[in-house]
Amino acid sequence: MNRYFFVARAPTGNKVKGYMTLEDELELKDIMQNHNYQLLKFKIKKKKDELFTSSKITKKDLIDLCEKLNMLLKTGISLTSSLDLVSESINKKKFKDIIVDVSNQVKKGKTFSTALFEYKKHFPDFFRTMIGLGENSGRLIDILDYIIAYYNYELKIKKKVLSSLFYPCFLLVLSVVVIIVVSVVIIPTFTSIFNQMNVKIPSITRFIISTSHFISNNILMIVLSIIGLILCLVLYFNTKKGKFVRDKLKIRFPIIRKFYMNNMVVKFSKCLQIMIVSGTSPVISLQTTANLINNLYMEEELLFAIDEVKRGQSISTALNSLNIFPNLVIQTLMISEQTSSLAHSLEILANIYEEESKNKLNKITTIIEPFFILFISGFVVLLIAAIFIPLMSMLDNIGVF
Repeated sequence: MNRYFFVARAPTGNKVKGYMTLEDELELKDIMQNHNYQLLKFKIKKKKDELFTSSKITKKDLIDLCEKLNMLLKTGISLTSSLDLVSESINKKKFKDIIVDVSNQVKKGKTFSTALFEYKKHFPDFFRTMIGLGENSGRLIDILDYIIAYYNYELKIKKKVLSSLFYPCFLLVLSVVVIIVVSVVIIPTFTSIFNQMNVKIPSITRFIISTSHFISNNILMIVLSIIGLILCLVLYFNTKKGKFVRDKLKIRFPIIRKFYMNNMVVKFSKCLQIMIVSGTSPVISLQTTANLINNLYMEEELLFAIDEVKRGQSISTALNSLNIFPNLVIQTLMISEQTSSLAHSLEILANIYEEESKNKLNKITTIIEPFFILFISGFVVLLIAAIFIPLMSMLDNIGVF
């Protein structure tokens, strides 16, 4: 039942407003028509708790969905009954309505993945593809386990990145605030004093004063330029060409390359392992993995590898020709293909690079933090020297020393 707010025109010509709790909008229209009211507009009145709840389906929501489905399916309950039971425990109205509709479509004969495709804007390609693989291979419960593990890994990495970068970002913001305050407030005050006392100003102080004047006189233009540059970059990176350049930078840029590639290897290994275990051919496995990797540059490179596999080359040989993957990955895949243990080796690689990603992130953090501390310390020392030298000269002129 939904609570509708409506505006209608009565038979007398007057406008009336009100609320009705009805099953759907068709019932509202029927009531208006039966009473000769002209319905002008209406909307569903959200409950108070819904006003502050996001309707977006997050990875946590998907993990919760998979965990509950997994538990119910393992007990022998049918998929449709499991979906009905899970929908009752969902708090987000939009998400709940989607699962209810998906369950109804499955009851009518559609597959779970096909029903999810109707809501492709809400469910990621990875999720829908994995569900499809699980249904086709008859291993939906195992695939749900893989999905849960993979999304938990992504959330852990995201949380680790945010927590690791919090302090460096705080130092960066602090640095900007210090520079602005010094340039706009402190330096102009001392400049005025030095000019009144006719103090000889050294080169370092003149440089600081000139920089301060430039920032204080052009602060609005500087801020607008920075905002404009950020907006341009955001708009550019949202284009197809921009996304390709951005994804290529992630893989080729020296500072973040190793950390990003470690994560890519984890995602690649997990996806490819699921494909191989489900009985999918190497070509289709690579094609599906390339589509799910969420990196346009890597996807384009993998297309060349797929062509090589179609010509009869092994996966390791095809990937080696790309000159992207670490040597350990290539050598491990080469040996595993010879011993027919590809799926097991991919699982080991995922675990190795998952741990290495965590270590690499810690190393990046330990490098960034001292850099910002040194930057702030150097700026403070420079500022003290720029003010202290002419200040001592001024005090000496007035006979304090």
